[in-house]
Amino acid sequence: FNTSKGTLLKSDKCGEIIRSNDRHFFHHSIEIDSIGNIYIPTSVRFHDSDKLPDDFIEDEITVIDKDLNVLKKLSLIDIYKENGFINDVFSSEFIPKDPFHINDIQPFINSKNQFIALVSLRNKSTLFAIDIDKNKVIWKIERVSSGNHDIDIINSKDDFIDISIFDNNTFMYKEVVSEGNR
Repeated sequence: FNTSKGTLLKSDKCGEIIRSNDRHFFHHSIEIDSIGNIYIPTSVRFHDSDKLPDDFIEDEITVIDKDLNVLKKLSLIDIYKENGFINDVFSSEFIPKDPFHINDIQPFINSKNQFIALVSLRNKSTLFAIDIDKNKVIWKIERVSSGNHDIDIINSKDDFIDISIFDNNTFMYKEVVSEGNR
């Protein structure tokens, strides 16, 4: 489990902490694939950059093992650059503080042993699937929800999947407005 301070903790069945990882800012969902790897969002919270504000939040797809060791990290900025979507982030009048806000990463290993991550981006109201070994976006769904949160695989057959999306159905005006979850 993760804490509000971004630390990831592992406990035994009695609740005793047996391992921790505070070298990254872990947040939101924790999902496990069929071989035991753990998928969890992490964030870079502070930047030393001429282009980005100090408080810019860069989300990452992070894969760890059962001992909380990082196996792979994929920057969403890099994913957006390499897949031709970077103008979705930096082509407006202002630089957003938290352009992505990953809420969930759902792993899927297909019959070709490709590691796929289904990702829910709240602040973009976007869902996408990425081959994490190739850093290649397979599909991207936009504008079917507003502030979506959770993405789950509810059925899979022959590498085809049916997904469920928890839609916060929220809008960010001066105050957050919800029209009821869908």
